[in-house]
Amino acid sequence: MSNLKQAGGALSPSSNTPPPWVEDVDAVNEVLSDIQRQMDQLHSMHATRVGSVFGKDLDNMEGQIEKMTRDITGTLHTIIIKDCVV
Repeated sequence: MSNLKQAGGALSPSSNTPPPWVEDVDAVNEVLSDIQRQMDQLHSMHATRVGSVFGKDLDNMEGQIEKMTRDITGTLHTIIIKDCVV
């Protein structure tokens, strides 16, 4: 059994290529890392906005926060829809 690998739930002859699902896992991890980075940035933007009362371009900051929120939500919706369709 040393020359057999599990591929897609079934055992198949060993090869140098990883199982097909590995690419999917890598893609999901990449998207999740990107979303985490965006969420960290959004958190920082919210903290800056809450601490700012005078002298800053608050309308611009709120617009950036809204755009970042839409971007994160859009990414999540794309992933959910893609996974449901596949």
